[in-house]
Parts: sequence; structure tokens; C-alpha cells
Amino acid sequence: MAEQTVDTLPRIAPPLLGMPIGEARRVARKRAGATLAIKLVDSEEKQLHVVRQVPDAGDELNDERVIKVEIATRPWIQFLPGIYQDADEENADFLQRFLLISAHLTSGIEERLEYLHEFFDPRLTQSKGGTRRSAARSSSASPSCTGCAGPRAGSSWRCASSPT
Repeated sequence: MAEQTVDTLPRIAPPLLGMPIGEARRVARKRAGATLAIKLVDSEEKQLHVVRQVPDAGDELNDERVIKVEIATRPWIQFLPGIYQDADEENADFLQRFLLISAHLTSGIEERLEYLHEFFDPRLTQSKGGTRRSAARSSSASPSCTGCAGPRAGSSWRCASSPT
């Protein structure tokens, strides 16, 4: 089966609502060749999940193939003592907006940590060429030795299938 390029993928926005950010990113890339423009919003929904997308699911994408999504996050100000939560009218939500900047910076780290296990799974990891690696190619066997998963060439071990 031939691999589809971005030009051959449909320019229709896939449904992303309710998905975790990492899964939404992969679905958008796989189904429509699209990227996500992410905005964090305070929400009581599940943290780091998509709560809104533009264009809506089923709508046509623009030429850049960008889907704008809003990601739910909990306000960090709720973890501060009450004196910091009470804002005067003059500086009503300055601290909350300031903390949202930090939340936005750390959300990428949280996403990477949530899906870190996929980097070590040969069935899910992308090779340098952009294609999926097979389990046989990612074994520790040396290129000249196909009969075992022994040490690499240059060591003192010999493979049973290699000439002596």
C-alpha cells in the first residue's frame, strides 16, 4: 500500500474534541496532514484535552492546514494562598494571566512525558526517513549477521551463522 502524502490527504478537519493533546496532534497529522495551533484556556474539563477546535470537524481546512484548538488547563492561581487569589479591580487578573504563561510553557513538557513510552516502542517510533521501523530492523543484530541478535561487529563473539 502506497503511503499518502500531504497533498493526497483530504482537506477536511478531523474530530478532535475530547482527545488528549498528543493524540489530537497525531490524528490531525495522519488524517489531514494538518498541524495544531494550541491555546490554553482555563476549564473544568479534563486537563490537556481539546475543548474547542476551529474549523469544526468536517469543515474544510485552509491552505496552511492549521487547526486551532483550545486545550483545557486548571488555573494555577488556585494553588496559591488566598491573599494572592484576591485581586483588586486595578490588577484584576494579572497574576492569573502571568501564571497561564508558565502553564503554556510547561504543557509541552507534560505532553512529552505523557507519551515518552512511545519513543521506545519500535512499532510506534518513526525512523529517520519518516517511515515506521520494523521490529527486525531495530534489533541489536549487526548488519552482517542475520542469524542472531548477538553483539555488534568488532566484538570477540562470533555468530553461529557467520564464517569463521
